[in-house]
Amino acid sequence: DVNVFNGPAGRIESAGFEYGTESLLKTMASSNGYSVVGGGHSAILVRTLGIDISHLSSGGGACIEYPSGGRLPGIEALK
Repeated sequence: DVNVFNGPAGRIESAGFEYGTESLLKTMASSNGYSVVGGGHSAILVRTLGIDISHLSSGGGACIEYPSGGRLPGIEALK
């Protein structure tokens, strides 16, 4: 199983609003699957909470685009 999380589920910058995103991340991390988290805000929250994730990417859009078959300009330039 692969679990993918891209972007926070709400307004995590305000106290009390981070609970939903935190719960989703902790549930995903506790599963037996490979966990991929993308996006800068999500990356900060994962590190702040000390959640163990298989792969953490600050590039939210790229984290979704590449696995879905999209082309990334940086990779295309290297080719």
